[in-house]
Amino acid sequence: NSIGKIIANVLFFLLIAVAVFLITTTTIEKTTGKKVLPYSLLRVITESMEPNIPANSYILVKTVSAGEIKKGDVITFRSRDPQIQGELNTHRVVDVLNGGTEFVTKGDNNVADDEYHVFSEDILSKYVCNMPVVTFFVNLYSSKAGLIVTLAVGILACVISVFAIRKAVKPDETDDKEEI
Repeated sequence: NSIGKIIANVLFFLLIAVAVFLITTTTIEKTTGKKVLPYSLLRVITESMEPNIPANSYILVKTVSAGEIKKGDVITFRSRDPQIQGELNTHRVVDVLNGGTEFVTKGDNNVADDEYHVFSEDILSKYVCNMPVVTFFVNLYSSKAGLIVTLAVGILACVISVFAIRKAVKPDETDDKEEI
């Protein structure tokens, strides 16, 4: 039973470590423009892709070339829209033009197609899936109360693990005593 708790705690901390690693690599990629891994986590801020991708959620995307993009794919690209010039945008491809070098996009929740087309050099990645567990933990950490509770649970889990390991390693004192 103690070993099961230890394994559960280790898995919990590994999950947190992976999430932190993915968020860190995404931050590096956003600031340097260089890809660290073929997969990245991105935060979708607006409601433009609801209900498929909720606002303020994290998604997993994969680096792809423009030649791999087809109608119906959800892509992340650097926008040419003057209101958000150069910012990342994630929308669905509704049409492919000029032999696959120009794309018409639209947010699933938007009424009209995007006014500014996407070109091959603007494409960064293709949507893979929603990441609800990462979204949950990031939202939890983003509040002071959530951070305090999470840290307290983590510290408590570490303390319990240390005592469980000590008990498992330390021989029972009653075994060492000789009967008189």
